Amino acid sequence: MRAMIFLPESVWESIFMRMVSGKSLLSIVREDDTLPCHMTLYRIMERDDKIKAAYQKAVEIRAEVLAEAILDLSDEEVPAHLEGSGANAWVQRQRLRVDARKWTASKLKPRTYGDNLQVQVTDERISVIDALQAAQARLLKNDDVTDVEAL
Repeated sequence: MRAMIFLPESVWESIFMRMVSGKSLLSIVREDDTLPCHMTLYRIMERDDKIKAAYQKAVEIRAEVLAEAILDLSDEEVPAHLEGSGANAWVQRQRLRVDARKWTASKLKPRTYGDNLQVQVTDERISVIDALQAAQARLLKNDDVTDVEAL
């Protein structure tokens, strides 16, 4: 049987504070060798509703932070010392950073930052009664209608 790992509330607060500054749980664990692996943290969260709710809130805030960071990255000027291919490489790196934050925000908070799908439903049901009435009306208007017998 596995031993139950306990982390003090202050450790969880530290983790969540780093998350709301834009860091992923995996990167936090990699930076701090005093923490258990990320899978252990997920298992603890699954058993504790309070920690799970705090984690989910931190994820939502992280999405907001990443979305806001996109503007900062986009507004940065190309460094003056870069020219030609160096400037082009810098722009491509910024584009990659923006795209990564955009994608991550859309996955962390899809209702706000995900692609909006417009779904339109058209009701095209047929009324058998209306079809029969239309057929009877055609019969009354036209004398040379041929009735077909079923085989």
